[in-house]
Amino acid sequence: IVFRLEKPSEYMKLEIIFEFVFIINNKGSPVEMSCCWSSIPALDLHKNIKQKIILRGGSPLKTLGINPKDIRTGRSGWRALTKKMASNVQSVLNIQIRPFSTLIQSKREQIKFL
Repeated sequence: IVFRLEKPSEYMKLEIIFEFVFIINNKGSPVEMSCCWSSIPALDLHKNIKQKIILRGGSPLKTLGINPKDIRTGRSGWRALTKKMASNVQSVLNIQIRPFSTLIQSKREQIKFL
């Protein structure tokens, strides 16, 4: 994802939203359903960090809880036992932020063409 603003004051109150949507075919008409979403402050985009952000159920306009029974982790063996004993499963999205200034010159040149 490339995100560009000219002045830092433009993104003081902005959030970057990640929304996971699936589309089903209902009698020939596509229907979008939001699975989960999360957000980070746009101010974090200038930091060179890896971050885990918690996913929320529903959509950005209507947040719902995520039912732990709906989380499918596909674990077996020891990890399956650990999952059953853990009462607090959190859904997270791992992201890595790389500011433009930290990219190698060839990548910066490619982005300038966008």
